[in-house]
Amino acid sequence: MLKYIIILLFLFLAGTGTAFAQWFEAEGSAQIRNGDTPAARQEAIDDAMRQVMLESGSFITSSQNVRDGVISDDSFNIAASGNIRQYILLSEKKDGSFFKVKIRVFVDTVQNQCLGAAWKKTVMPVLFTYDSEQFQESTHGLQGINAEITKVVTRTISGFGGVISRSFYDKNLGIDPLRHAPDSKRLDTTLRQLARNFDTEYILTGVIRDLSRSRPDDGWLNRTFGDDIRQFGVSFYLFDGLTGELISGSDYRGAAEWKADYGRSGVQSREFWDSPYGQEVRKVLEKGTREAAQIVACRRPLARILKVDAATGSVLVNLGRQNNLKQGTRFFIDHRGMFTDKDGNLRFTSDRAKTPLKTVEVYDSAALLVPIGTANGNVQIDDIAQIE
Repeated sequence: MLKYIIILLFLFLAGTGTAFAQWFEAEGSAQIRNGDTPAARQEAIDDAMRQVMLESGSFITSSQNVRDGVISDDSFNIAASGNIRQYILLSEKKDGSFFKVKIRVFVDTVQNQCLGAAWKKTVMPVLFTYDSEQFQESTHGLQGINAEITKVVTRTISGFGGVISRSFYDKNLGIDPLRHAPDSKRLDTTLRQLARNFDTEYILTGVIRDLSRSRPDDGWLNRTFGDDIRQFGVSFYLFDGLTGELISGSDYRGAAEWKADYGRSGVQSREFWDSPYGQEVRKVLEKGTREAAQIVACRRPLARILKVDAATGSVLVNLGRQNNLKQGTRFFIDHRGMFTDKDGNLRFTSDRAKTPLKTVEVYDSAALLVPIGTANGNVQIDDIAQIE
């Protein structure tokens, strides 16, 4: 008897969809490049799916695929245990040079699985660099590509719904955590100062790892007369601007045919970006940028304290209307400290204040918080206010 009760309860919950599952709808679009409509259709579906995942408080990582209206994997690996149960392609159409779709997705959601999805966070791309000076000198027709790919990253992140993109910083900071990162203490200080100067929460940069060329290996005819194959490898690095700490690092690769003509017109030209190699580079960059943006979108926002009123205990923070902050939102204060350990590494400490604060005034890029009860003592400029 108990078994039948459990089965009936399960069917009831699955049918109502009110406990842990919900339908979501979203639209997606993608540009049709070089007449490749199937590729644009898939990109549009991916775009719509990302919007659903952000709305539901989850996100899709790069290992998932949706093909011809069918989920190709057994289940989507969604952050913090969300799962897609059903997916319906409601409509699809060509609209000029774009392909547009509308989808409906049934998602199992876990409460608070993506706590930061409701608020927009700021990201500033920093000029991508080369693996080494020797590598930079042998770019073979791709001189200046680091600046151009940083522009692509900036445009891509600007189109992502969960973040606010700053203009990219065009100075080479020499950031390469894998091989030859600068002294960690100096790097942390540089990143924190940069984030403060440009009022950004996160810094996104990267290193170009591979631009090598090779001959095709699929038969004598292609090896002798075929076009070269050129690689594109890049590492993406996402940093917390408040602490200078590395949040994530990921590697991405692609390859496509290469002709000398592609390089003659320059990496700033439309001819380069319309070439098979240019399209492959763009695809790799968009993938890396979107995955970094997804990480940012799911993180809880942290606000830097800009001003303190010692008499009332109120504080002004650098989150506001542009971040989707609302009146009544509650915060708590983290007193941040730092010290250098015996190995010369910069370490951070955090001490949470007892009294929470409430948002009473919201401006475009700032907000006024007042204590709920007795004012916290010793609140300093550059302490951190975190949403409760």
